[in-house]
Amino acid sequence: MNTYIARRPAAARCLAALAIGALALTGCAVEGEGKAAVKPSAVEPSASADTTAPPAAQEEAAAADDGKGAVEPSTVARPASADTTAATAEQDENDRASDETARWAGTEQFVQIERAWTNADRPQLSVRLAQKEPHPRFESWVITPGTGPFTTVPLAIDANVLAYVPIADERGPAEGLSPTEFVGRVMALSAAERASVGFDLTFDGTGQVVRVESLYRP
Repeated sequence: MNTYIARRPAAARCLAALAIGALALTGCAVEGEGKAAVKPSAVEPSASADTTAPPAAQEEAAAADDGKGAVEPSTVARPASADTTAATAEQDENDRASDETARWAGTEQFVQIERAWTNADRPQLSVRLAQKEPHPRFESWVITPGTGPFTTVPLAIDANVLAYVPIADERGPAEGLSPTEFVGRVMALSAAERASVGFDLTFDGTGQVVRVESLYRP
C-alpha cells in the first residue's frame, strides 16, 4: 500500500510537467505566427534609386539633367519679326538712296516722280531717271520712262520750283512754289498723270535738290 501511494504522485507530477511543456510549445508557435503576419499598410516603400545612390552619382545625374535643359542663347534660332524685316528693307533703301544722291551731287538729272512727301519738315521725292526728247509737232517734250528702282532724294526747304501744267493750272506756269506746296500738287495728281510728267532736277554739292522744273505738256 505504501509503495503504490508513493508512485501515484510521482506519475502525476510527470504528467503535469508534460502538459505545461506542451502549452509552452503551443504558445511559442502562436507567438511566432503573430510576428510573421504583417499588415500590408505597415510595409514601408523601398527607397528609390536616387536616394540609395551614392552622393557622387546623384550629383552627376543632377548635372546631366541641368545640361539637357540649358541652351546657349546664341544657339537659339529666332524667326525674324515683321518689324525687323521692314527695318532692314528701309535701311537698304536708305543706303541705296545715299549712294545715288552722292553720285548725282552737283549734276542735273531728268526724272519722273513716283511720289512726294514730307518727313520731319523735310520734303522727299521718290524719283527714277527717264529720257526726254522734243516733241516733233508741239512745243513740249516726249518722255520715255526709265526702268529700275526709284530713289529717294531730299528737296531743299528753300528750293526754287517752276512748274507747268498739270502741276500748275492753265493760266500759266507756277513759279516760286514752296517745296511743301509742290509736294501737295504732285500728290494731287493721279498715278497715271504723274507717270506722264517729267522733271529737271538740279542737285547741289551735298546731293539735295535745289531746283525743280516740270516739263510743259500740252
